[in-house]
Amino acid sequence: MPDWLSVAIVFVYGSIVGSFLNVLIWRLPRDESVVRPPSHCTVCGYTLRAWDNIPLISWLIYRGRCRNCGARISSRYFWIELFTGLLWIAVWYRFGWSLEFFQYAAVISALIAVFAIDLEHYIIPDQLWIFMAAVGFLAEGIGLALGWKSYPWNDLLYLTVPFTGGWELPVPHALLGFVVYGGAVLLVGILGEIGFKKEAMGGGDVKLAAAIGANIGATWGIVSFLIGAAIGTVIGIPLIVLGKRERMDYIPFGPMLVVGAIVMIFFGRQVVNWWLGYAGLR
Repeated sequence: MPDWLSVAIVFVYGSIVGSFLNVLIWRLPRDESVVRPPSHCTVCGYTLRAWDNIPLISWLIYRGRCRNCGARISSRYFWIELFTGLLWIAVWYRFGWSLEFFQYAAVISALIAVFAIDLEHYIIPDQLWIFMAAVGFLAEGIGLALGWKSYPWNDLLYLTVPFTGGWELPVPHALLGFVVYGGAVLLVGILGEIGFKKEAMGGGDVKLAAAIGANIGATWGIVSFLIGAAIGTVIGIPLIVLGKRERMDYIPFGPMLVVGAIVMIFFGRQVVNWWLGYAGLR
């Protein structure tokens, strides 16, 4: 299959998934079903026909308005569809047609929804982190069962069990990443709460970190946390200086975790190698 055809297929399916993400972003924070009722105008209730719901194209044709009542439709719908399609293309260029492509296309899609929901509502729906964790465990299970490489690891990790005469316990990297990265963020939240006398890391952030760890592993997960923390600092300090936020105001950390995870999915090896070289360890 020529590359241009692969890119076209990936973009089309990515934008379709982006259209579904818009449904999740609207309905999950409101505890609405993502299946019923069908897609509709949130102002007049008009049920969208198939031609009203073509990713990207319908929004452009109707100029961001409901075809029935003319109510304004947020440009977020268009940008989520476009951004998801473009990120799917980036995942394909990074991993090709592989297990990792399907794994990370699914994970990044969920991360996009997390980013939008947490930024607006300060919550991370359980459905999204559970889905990501399940994808991580499933991908590793398939990779190990079929002998495929499951990036960035190739096999099980074996831990020696104390007092058993050297008996080794196989531990999937997805499980290790889930526990270690989630536990590390939980510890940061506990220490932050002790230091600041207020919640420093929400439970949703901890569960999101665990789900990310199930997909990129413990080490890369912790590095992604540091990247997210750096991004949060870069964004937070100017907001405080400009008076947009008070020093003790809550700033959702989920979007920072999302960005850190996406950076590591695409550039994990380069980031780790650069850091090791910078620290003189390589």
